[in-house]
Amino acid sequence: YSKLMMNLKNKIKIFLFHYLRVKRAPSNRLATLWLKKDLSKIREYSTAVDVGCGKFINKRYFKNKNYIGIDINEDILKGGLRIYPDTKYCCGTVLKKLAFNGDIVVATLLLTTEIFPVDKTISAINNLVEAVNNNGSLIFTIGKRNYIYKDQILKVLNDNFHKIDIRQYGNFNKPSLTTL
Repeated sequence: YSKLMMNLKNKIKIFLFHYLRVKRAPSNRLATLWLKKDLSKIREYSTAVDVGCGKFINKRYFKNKNYIGIDINEDILKGGLRIYPDTKYCCGTVLKKLAFNGDIVVATLLLTTEIFPVDKTISAINNLVEAVNNNGSLIFTIGKRNYIYKDQILKVLNDNFHKIDIRQYGNFNKPSLTTL
């Protein structure tokens, strides 16, 4: 009986965290909704690379032929395989050249974590840009800590992409900050 209850509790926990995104900040949920909407528009891309994918919690939004998850923590990746057992993945970091390129490269909430070395922001952005195939797309988020690099980030993006769409959310919507 207790094993059955533990299984049920684990399934409920997975459902609440992965599908309903309970215990996440409202701004993170907004970023997830935008990601879901954007990814639904770009289904024609063959290969998607999800950098900082964790347990593949955004995988269900990708409708691409090939999905590749990249994360620095192999144990977390293996945990995601329990939910998505046929997922292609590799252990890696955005602080180095990525092992895979994609038609779409996504790195949501990766650069915003407390453990991300903020002084490596531009290097990480360059690595993300390099991983995007010709005529591909890049979706990423930055936070308060790396917002100081916004002008440098814009330069990198303008030098490498034809069209840039910037959305501000969370604390960046305060009137005291200039919107891009």
